[in-house]
Amino acid sequence: TEGIFDQCTVAVELLPDGRIANYNTWQDQGQGGDVGSLMIMLEAFKPLGLTPDDIKLVQNDSKFCPDSGATASSRQHYMNGKAVYVAANQLMDAMRKPDGTYRTYEEMVAENIPTKYEYQYNNPEDMTLKYLDPNTGKGNPTPAFTYSLTVAEVEVDAKTGKATCIGYWDVDDVGTSQQLTGRHTADFHTPSDSPSPKTTRMSRSTPTSLAPESLLSRISRTTST
Repeated sequence: TEGIFDQCTVAVELLPDGRIANYNTWQDQGQGGDVGSLMIMLEAFKPLGLTPDDIKLVQNDSKFCPDSGATASSRQHYMNGKAVYVAANQLMDAMRKPDGTYRTYEEMVAENIPTKYEYQYNNPEDMTLKYLDPNTGKGNPTPAFTYSLTVAEVEVDAKTGKATCIGYWDVDDVGTSQQLTGRHTADFHTPSDSPSPKTTRMSRSTPTSLAPESLLSRISRTTST
């Protein structure tokens, strides 16, 4: 990552059909960029009581999406989440009426209130970050660390020097997990004004204790052709 100068930009938009779109470039390499984006949106917009059907993910198309930075070193979940949270609050603040209820798309347009908000989260906003000291090795250059402890038990033949691994253990501290559960499918399609539209089908197996099986059955998002 870019360390203490890392940044991530996303946008959220209230759509005419009442859904809320998330525009980002969280490139999915099989680690679940779509699932991560969905869960972050559900959490950020919790006051609206959204379901997966209420969210549209528009990802990895530079025609529509701002630069969310690299998918590397676990940074997207943290950086993307920070940016989406702020953008979501900006949109909800704009939607909120004096009585605490929320405006519809039609009401937003009628009152000339923007329906799309973009936010860039920058690591320098976190004052605890600092480069590693070259002499002590201490520091906090990025919040996107994955912490783990690995122990290997090795048996060495003192005569020949041959080493044999007889045991290996790894423990990860993943923090608060936002992994979805159940078996789900997601539709990938290009926007109607893009050339050569295509649709593919993806499925992913995840644990089955936190959410209903159909939770991701109707995510729509755009991809570049």
